Amino acid sequence: MIVMKKNKFIFIGLSIISGLLLFFSWPPLPFTYFIFFALIPLLYINHKIITERLSALNYIYIYIAFLIWNIGSTHWICKMNFLGSLIIFLINSFLLTLPFIVAFYGSKLLKFKFYSNLVFIILFWLSIEYLQEKWQLAWPFYTLGNCFSMHPFIIQWYEYTGVLGGTLWILLVNYSFYEALIIIKQKNKYRLINLFISAFIVFIPILLSSIIYKNYKEQGKSVEILIVHPYLSCYTQKYNNSLSVDQQIQHHLDLTKSCITSSTDYILWPETAIPNIDWIELFSENKDIKNIREFIKKYPKVKLITGAIGFELYKAGKALPTKFEKYELKFSEKFNVWYYTYNLAIQLDTSLNIPFHTKQKLVPFEERTPYPTIFKKVQNTIGSLGNFNFTYRKKDELFLSSDSIVVLPLICYESLFSEYTAEKVKNKANILFVILNEGWYANTFGSKQFHYFSAIRAIENRRSIARSSNYGISGFINQKGEIIQSISSKNPDAIKGTLFVNDNKTYYSIHGNFIGKFSVYISISLIDYISFDFIFKTIV
Repeated sequence: MIVMKKNKFIFIGLSIISGLLLFFSWPPLPFTYFIFFALIPLLYINHKIITERLSALNYIYIYIAFLIWNIGSTHWICKMNFLGSLIIFLINSFLLTLPFIVAFYGSKLLKFKFYSNLVFIILFWLSIEYLQEKWQLAWPFYTLGNCFSMHPFIIQWYEYTGVLGGTLWILLVNYSFYEALIIIKQKNKYRLINLFISAFIVFIPILLSSIIYKNYKEQGKSVEILIVHPYLSCYTQKYNNSLSVDQQIQHHLDLTKSCITSSTDYILWPETAIPNIDWIELFSENKDIKNIREFIKKYPKVKLITGAIGFELYKAGKALPTKFEKYELKFSEKFNVWYYTYNLAIQLDTSLNIPFHTKQKLVPFEERTPYPTIFKKVQNTIGSLGNFNFTYRKKDELFLSSDSIVVLPLICYESLFSEYTAEKVKNKANILFVILNEGWYANTFGSKQFHYFSAIRAIENRRSIARSSNYGISGFINQKGEIIQSISSKNPDAIKGTLFVNDNKTYYSIHGNFIGKFSVYISISLIDYISFDFIFKTIV
């Protein structure tokens, strides 16, 4: 049954409180530690639903809390695509509510106790977060472990567990505090023991992290990196022909010249710094690439890594694309060809080789239509800024150099994906370069989130990070996840810094998201068991 009127208002109030606590605990707001009790109101609602045998429809109140959190913390994406953002908010809030619903039915069918229901919630929550890196609607902004990205000194143990270790910690602390409150209310004689256990769960990981933080020394040889911060508006300069491609490249070159020295090893330009680099088949003949190479000749040791938008012919001379392939392609009336559009990173140096990396993790609706057979009509309605429709190559290149430096270029959204990054580090990447174009939403709230979340990738893999952003925050992050230098000026600029190249791999880099994989395995096993048990009891 639906809750009585009195309980209804209580549930609504608790839902709003939880949503606001989650919002205020989220970067870049300074109330991080609210996260340790932000879920307690939802655990109370869940407890009442189970113990009073209320309808599962009452989980709408938990859904409302997550919707408040989603809208509050990533309101800035509405600037990019309002309808697409709304779809993401609604779907993601449902996914966060799903562990409570599945746990409700699972424990109900098996007649488990409330404590078992909480184990279900934790397992399914971790499974959902793991899924959020794998499917086409991927939206890993709300991985709970991201919450501590502003405070790297308390999450140094992420090099063993990854960001999902932080999620598990938060869930356990919230449950522990909730139990402590119940026991205190009941005046149970074990309340002091329970409070001690709660404090232990909170402070032991922080203590361990502080020890690791104090003793960790950066490893590897040093490299000098020059980062360009061009500050070009996506609305009035980059994509409306106000500035030609040649003018934009010259803008980046001028900023580079203002800071480069003979000891510079790498130059880093942001995502889509070259908004049209034409066909990848003709890279060697491209006049823009030739101009950049002419500049590089003056600094033979330099490697320049830049973002670009490029195109590739589809199976030249072969049959027309199939129905499903057309979702990934565009047709050029001018050239009478089908082609792919890529969000690229390329590396240029004095050699003739031009390695390029296509963005593998594309923003749902904004850069790629997820599950196009389902959402294509929706995509046609909501559109996207810049009218982009990117795809990616299965071959995903790292950028090698003659001095054994292996760069993993992460293009904007890719920097949110923990296991993807770990896989590339395991495949010998020893430094991370993040390139972004944050001019679409022109909001420091979102820029700060991306900047802080990058620090988690540094800790997980013990890899230094250089970040070049157009319109956002550019800077350097060391292997401890500390932001050692940054710039968010509203004026075009360039900065130079030194980072260390580390070849050693962390436990997380080697083993990946083992917490997520284990949770998925157990969750599927539980669902199979529940299904079998239900069918068996129904037949018998």
